[in-house]
Amino acid sequence: MSGGHDPEVSVSSSAEAMRRFMMALGVPDSELLLEPHSCNTTQNAIYTANLLGERGISTYLLTHGEQRYSHRSGLFKQHRNILRR
Repeated sequence: MSGGHDPEVSVSSSAEAMRRFMMALGVPDSELLLEPHSCNTTQNAIYTANLLGERGISTYLLTHGEQRYSHRSGLFKQHRNILRR
């Protein structure tokens, strides 16, 4: 899960909120990977690609809201080369 937070709006990151949701659905915490530091979509793509690449993960599922889908999808495609290192 990936997504930072704005301290003026919330005390935890979007990634942490998604983590709690997934655990409530029964997904073990040990199976979850978090990137809680990004502040925008570009950082989200870069930080997530680095995080996955460091762990040798080259297959992933990108999910998000419908808003600006093509922009986000394009950013993740642009930065997927980090995963090939």
